[in-house]
Amino acid sequence: MIRFVYTIILLSSIATLGACEVNFGVNNRSGTLEDDYVAEPLSDMSRKHENALRISNKFIERMKAGELDSIYEHLFAESLRKLITQQDFKKLINQIHQEKGKVVKYKKMQWGLISGQEAGENFLASTKIVEHRKDMMKYLIVFRDDGKFSEIIGFRYKERDGVSPPGQF
Repeated sequence: MIRFVYTIILLSSIATLGACEVNFGVNNRSGTLEDDYVAEPLSDMSRKHENALRISNKFIERMKAGELDSIYEHLFAESLRKLITQQDFKKLINQIHQEKGKVVKYKKMQWGLISGQEAGENFLASTKIVEHRKDMMKYLIVFRDDGKFSEIIGFRYKERDGVSPPGQF
């Protein structure tokens, strides 16, 4: 239940839920239609989103290292910090680790990008597949599409349930 509540809270940082229409634009990812857990260079079309991949990797690396305060203080946008306290964020990540195990590994050059618009605001969501000790998980890390992609404005996670088509979490 706590996971559901925080997912709703974190995704609401993009806009107020229920009152907005979401429009999706360009979708691109590494891998093939049969395998999305593939490391490969960013495509020419996605090269402009390189910093989103870099920040997404920092999120996963710091989570793996237990540096949750650093994620909260340095990677989260102020708008996200207003929605979730540092203590609640740490509880959430620790709950994931209890249920799924610690992060074992991930592929730095595995990536998925979904651009969209909600409430007139452009966003970019970066998908990372992460191997935990007990399960594979997917993390959707959301950025304001300002061309910088330097601050996380929301995130979501779920168990990896097979290969996702491009543009789907």
